[in-house]
Amino acid sequence: ELKGKSAGMQMANDVYQMLVERNMVNQVRIISLNANLITQVEKMYPDVETEYLCYIAYGQLESMEVDAIGLEEELATIKRIDNLHDAGKKVDVWTANSFGSIIRFMVSNVDGIITDSVQLAISIKDGKSDSPDFIRLLRIFFPQF
Repeated sequence: ELKGKSAGMQMANDVYQMLVERNMVNQVRIISLNANLITQVEKMYPDVETEYLCYIAYGQLESMEVDAIGLEEELATIKRIDNLHDAGKKVDVWTANSFGSIIRFMVSNVDGIITDSVQLAISIKDGKSDSPDFIRLLRIFFPQF
C-alpha cells in the first residue's frame, strides 16, 4: 500500500523496482487511497495490478484507470459491485473484521476481502468457527461457501 506522507511517485517507483528485482510483478497488487497517485502508477506500470481504495463513492469509479476498486464495507452494495464488475474491475471490500461482515462478503460476489481478523476469516472459510450450526446452514444455502 502506498500510504503516508511520503506516498508519491518516488515511493511507487521504489516499490515497483523491488517487485522487478524479486520477480514479483505478477504476484502483487499496488494499492492506495490516493486516486491520482494510483492512476499514475497504472499508467507508468501497466504490468502490475493497481487498486484504488475507496472510502467515499464519488465520481465514476467504473471509468477509473485501475485494475481493481477496494470499497469500504459500507459502500459495497450489490449494485455497486455489479457495476464495477461490468466495467471490468475486480472488487475487494475493506476492512471486514466482524464475524457478520466476513460472512456477508464471503457469500457475496466480491473478489477479495481485506481484513485485520485473518484467523477469524480463515476459521469461517474452513467451517471451524464458534458457530457450527450457522456455518452448516450457510453451506446448505450457499454451496460455494
